[in-house]
Formats: sequence, C-alpha cells, structure tokens
Amino acid sequence: MRAFWIAAMGTMIVSLAACVTDDGHRGDRGRAYERPRLIVAPEALLLMEYDTNHDRIIDRAELEAGISRSWQEVSHGANEVSLIALRDWLTQVLGAPDLSWSAMSFDHNFDGHITAQEFHDEIAQVFDRLDIRHDNRLTRGELLRQLPQMEGPRSGSEQGGGEQDQGSRRRRQD
Repeated sequence: MRAFWIAAMGTMIVSLAACVTDDGHRGDRGRAYERPRLIVAPEALLLMEYDTNHDRIIDRAELEAGISRSWQEVSHGANEVSLIALRDWLTQVLGAPDLSWSAMSFDHNFDGHITAQEFHDEIAQVFDRLDIRHDNRLTRGELLRQLPQMEGPRSGSEQGGGEQDQGSRRRRQD
C-alpha cells in the first residue's frame, strides 16, 4: 500500500512540475505566448493635445475646444483650407504624411476644400470611433491599438517537421 501512495505522489509531482515548467510556451498548440503589441493610434497624437487639464482623459468639452484651436491653427482665420494645406498640417501634427488619417478623409463633399464644419465633423467622428466605452470621454487605453499578430517563420517543431522532431526526441529519451 505504501508503494501505491509513493507512486501516486510521484505521478502528481511530475504532473505538477510539467504544469509549472517555464519552457517558453503558453496556451494551446504549443505556441509561444506573446504579449499583445500595442501602438498609439496616429489620430491620438492630435487628440492628446486636447487634454488641457492634464488628467489623461479627453472629454467632450476638451474635444470641442481643441477642434476650435486646431481649426484656427490650420486655417489662419479663413473659412476653408485646401487639401494641401491640411495635409501639411496633418504631417506636422502626426509626424508623417498619410498615416491612417489623410486630408481626403476630411473632405466629405469631395470639392477639394475643407470647411470648418468638415474639419469638426471628421475629428468628432474619430473621437466617437475611439470612444469604445461610449461615455464621451477618451482614456489613454482607448487611444491604443493592437497590432495584428504576424504569422512568420516558426522555429523548432512548428516548422512542419514537428512530428519527426518529436519522434527524434522520444527515441533519444528511450
């Protein structure tokens, strides 16, 4: 009877050790666990400037005031701006041209000019799209995007010869 309990305890210890061993794999199918890769949405670079009270939350009042300031900056008091002028301003604000937010996305009536209303509506639509909690407030977490998982070359047993590799390991262990 004592031999049975020793064997049972040994099996349990081996099973437990297999569960907690850190071999770089997590989850199912033996794939390595990777943390989600997050980036700041390009539009967030502009919206973060609207956080005037520095509480790391952009509310609707800050949005409206920020849009007004941005329009004055891009239009210099004019009633409309050209696509080229808006593109240049977006490049300055976002740091690079034609990220996910292009000047064309502001031109809702496709006339080649951006009015204050089109400018306001586009930025407000982006705010609404990013506001995943629908509480009229953007937190820093809502300004992040998850990069899609890239399927690239796999290493070791995941490259197609997996069963042969596992068989080789079994033969070496035997």
